[in-house]
Amino acid sequence: MRTFTDSRKPGTSENLYMNDRFSWVPLGLVAVRALLGPVLLWFIIAHHMGPWYFIGLTAALLSDIFDGMFARCIGASTEQLRLWDGWCDTWFYLLMSIGLWLHAGYAVAQLAGPLIVLAAAHIVLHSYCHWKYGRGPSYHGVSAKVRGLGLFITFVVAFATPLVVPALWISIVLGLINAVDELAMSVLLPRWHQDVLTRRNALELRRDDLAEPVGPCTA
Repeated sequence: MRTFTDSRKPGTSENLYMNDRFSWVPLGLVAVRALLGPVLLWFIIAHHMGPWYFIGLTAALLSDIFDGMFARCIGASTEQLRLWDGWCDTWFYLLMSIGLWLHAGYAVAQLAGPLIVLAAAHIVLHSYCHWKYGRGPSYHGVSAKVRGLGLFITFVVAFATPLVVPALWISIVLGLINAVDELAMSVLLPRWHQDVLTRRNALELRRDDLAEPVGPCTA
């Protein structure tokens, strides 16, 4: 079956050595992002919106980009790691959203309707995946990376300029695109998969899944 999760050549001593030596790095990057969430929220509450806030926010973005990339390079992109990565994303952006509400609650109230639609779209996505696969989505695809970049732009613009409402619209639109994209993947895929970059990849995985025999072959 074709997969998009593991780029190493199995069985080679070089890759096994790399896996063993650096296997802690992806989880370490996830942990860095989890720890940065409360730190950045404290900066917001204490009104210390200086260079260290933006350095921390940039570090969180880079950890989100490179944890999965590095894990795939060394063949350590396990299901548990990707689930932790997803939970960490939820934790981090929940704390940042609380900070945004404390900083500019008027903008959040002004866009309450679109934000509720966004939340409902992701609830539908997760509910469907739990019903179909017994677990949540863990695609970490292109639309999710674009959504993450949009959230980064939102939290930079919202805290550095008065353009809070336009900044929020960026995250809302990209978040809806991501929810629809991942829901379409979930409808296409008969089995749960992780690290599916695009719907084209999902179609290829679907063909492979449906082509696999359901029982032992007979001569």
